[in-house]
Amino acid sequence: MATKLKKWDVQDHLRTPRQVEAFWDAILSESEGDAKVLTSALNEIARSKGMAELAKKAGMTRAGLYKALGPAGNPSFASMMRLLHTMRLAPFSRTERTGHVARR
Repeated sequence: MATKLKKWDVQDHLRTPRQVEAFWDAILSESEGDAKVLTSALNEIARSKGMAELAKKAGMTRAGLYKALGPAGNPSFASMMRLLHTMRLAPFSRTERTGHVARR
């Protein structure tokens, strides 16, 4: 009998603000500043929060958000900062600054 495996999706693990913050902190700590990795992680977080609602809150179009965070995306610094602010994410790793993840 063949074993059926469920496709793993990071969005299934980004349900609470704490989970999102821990994921983002891990990405910042391990990505070595790779813009593609950071953009891909923001795409996953944005999808977990709902692209249409996030785009509206960030003052972007849904299509513009998909384009900016897609595989060929290259969002401007201003767009990245606006998205981070809208998602309430820090642009730096809390772990690297303090040695531990801050608890809220």
